[in-house]
Amino acid sequence: MNIDLYTPCPCGSGKKIKFCCCKDIVADLEKFMRKIEGEQRLAALETADSLITKHGERAALLALKSTILFQLGEMAAAEENIKKFVDQNPGNSVALAQSAIIELANDRLDFANEQLQRALAVVGRKIPMSVFDAAVAVAEAHLQHGNILPARGYLILLSNIGGIDKNPIINRLQEIDASPSVPLFFKQYFRYDDAPHDAPWKADFDAAKDFIQLGAWKVGLDTFKSLLEQSPDSPVLLRNIAILHGWLGQDAAAAAAWRAYAQLGSIDLADAIEAEAMALLLAHPTEKDVLSQVTITFQTPDTERLLETLATDARVKNMKLGPAELGQIDQPPPKAAYALLDRESLQSGAGITLEQLPQNLGRLLVFGRETDREARIVFDIVRDADADKKIAVLKDVLGEQCQDSGEEKEVGEVSRDDVLFQWRGEFPEDTPHDDRVRIIREFHQAAVLEVWPDAKRKSLSNLSLREAASELKNRVAAHVLLLDLNVQDNVWAMDFNKLRESLGLEPLQAIDPTETDSLQLPLMRLGRLDAEKMTTQQLMRAYYRVGMADYRPAVRSLGRELVKRDAADAAGIDRAQIYAALSSMEPEWDKSVALIQQAQKAAEEQGKSPARYLLAELEHRMRTGDGPEETQQVFNTIKSKHLKEPGIEQALFQVLVRAGVINPDGSAAQMPQAEPAEEAGKLWTPESAQASEAGKESKLWVPGSD
Repeated sequence: MNIDLYTPCPCGSGKKIKFCCCKDIVADLEKFMRKIEGEQRLAALETADSLITKHGERAALLALKSTILFQLGEMAAAEENIKKFVDQNPGNSVALAQSAIIELANDRLDFANEQLQRALAVVGRKIPMSVFDAAVAVAEAHLQHGNILPARGYLILLSNIGGIDKNPIINRLQEIDASPSVPLFFKQYFRYDDAPHDAPWKADFDAAKDFIQLGAWKVGLDTFKSLLEQSPDSPVLLRNIAILHGWLGQDAAAAAAWRAYAQLGSIDLADAIEAEAMALLLAHPTEKDVLSQVTITFQTPDTERLLETLATDARVKNMKLGPAELGQIDQPPPKAAYALLDRESLQSGAGITLEQLPQNLGRLLVFGRETDREARIVFDIVRDADADKKIAVLKDVLGEQCQDSGEEKEVGEVSRDDVLFQWRGEFPEDTPHDDRVRIIREFHQAAVLEVWPDAKRKSLSNLSLREAASELKNRVAAHVLLLDLNVQDNVWAMDFNKLRESLGLEPLQAIDPTETDSLQLPLMRLGRLDAEKMTTQQLMRAYYRVGMADYRPAVRSLGRELVKRDAADAAGIDRAQIYAALSSMEPEWDKSVALIQQAQKAAEEQGKSPARYLLAELEHRMRTGDGPEETQQVFNTIKSKHLKEPGIEQALFQVLVRAGVINPDGSAAQMPQAEPAEEAGKLWTPESAQASEAGKESKLWVPGSD
């Protein structure tokens, strides 16, 4: 890097060296930078110390010394140097950014956030690289702590900065938005409301918004809170305050602001319900309805007799998961693992009903005698209202092999709603796929319409949804909206307006795109758009948004309409990829196969290879055991027509490995049994623990994803 008088000063002032603190040592700085570029870090550190001794503790020299100490991993020395840097230059953005990094190294995220906010408040529109790096680090730290809103806030801010490679930032945002564990509400791109033109505080409001656009959210928040004292019922101020508290990771304050906004009589009903939903999602963990996950350990006198007992009781099912995979750090692997059922296993699944189906009560692990521990059986369950009944079933199965009352230990917590909606049925192997789907749907519909509304909730002052529906109507509606939005799996096939009507709530209506700007609609409302009335351009833009957010019900409704559009009117639409996305979300096998075959046809019509969609059909058929002759035909087509295409041979190999036809080393393996219908994914409800799985990719296509 060439250094001259017109190079920006390393101190972070934004000035050129000629007008800053190092104009008289340009040659020394250039030598220093060359040592860094040559990875001569120890020599560069010696040079920094020499320059500081000779020329004093100038801001630029302190900044460069900290950078070298970071690279050398000398965090204690870096912390000492940065403290000096900040004390002497309290308004220096680089000093504050480096201080944020040190706070992260000390695992003090809140303090790091404060220092970064101070840096952004003084930095102006040209952000030094050290401030940029600190913002990236703080965003990643928020992600590691499960703080989605501040992580996305910083990443969105950084994605709008010019002169940098934005791809890593954009990719990280896309990973977060594609994660099924992130609530749809947290995937929004929040827009700040503007001040009314006649507001007496408009000038102060607009000045605060300028700071907000630069990421100095704390400055904007403090201003808005001050203005709120003048206008306590201002929806503009309350909504913006709620957003900023969220960006700053202040969940409790954000929840309170969203709830205050929701209770204003001057805002739209849909806005009020969505604000209540945000408040529920941001509520303090003590307001969540959770159950304890426990292990209950029973001593047993004879392990071999115990295994015989378990092997002969039809209420016990050997788990497919290998015992070695169930080993824990503090103990050897169990001898065996089982599922305890509430009744005997069925011999056949033909014509069964939900009521006849055995339910999995919990996991059993059998351990043999060790040097310092007796032989034992460990029962892993959720401590819910039926826990004692589950234990009673186990004791009945064990009989004389159970010698004590059991030692109970709490090992974690789980959302009560997750437990309520968790599918625990045990299908016989021969149960037809369509029967599996039908029964799982019956279970979910009964859970949603009959059980879930009667559960007591801390967020409703320990009332149930039914009991609170008259007095806390919007909050109850928010609970229903969150469940509605987060049921992504099509196997549920739920009409949540039935639930709303049973609770005395207004049903959600389709949104007419001719009467609203679909581009301005919140993400959560896009699934309600009347797709038939949308222009193709509107459809494509909305489909892009819901695809990026992995909002599957909306992908289905908008995608189905997109592929019906006339080819001349829908230029640029990749119908093949839309059909493939629809196929991946279809629980009924025949419909799923039909959609992937339409993807193949569409690819050929577009002059593209259908190989990737043939592979998808092959994997589907091999996984389900559906149509052996058709499966062989698809395989032969891939092998004879497409095997030489780039990546296809390797992809085919991976399909065969996943299907269990061959082993990873290429040797033959036994064909697996058809898999049962997939369960619905884990739900994001107000009681669910916030967590980030940002590394997962979306399988959905969106325009431009190729």
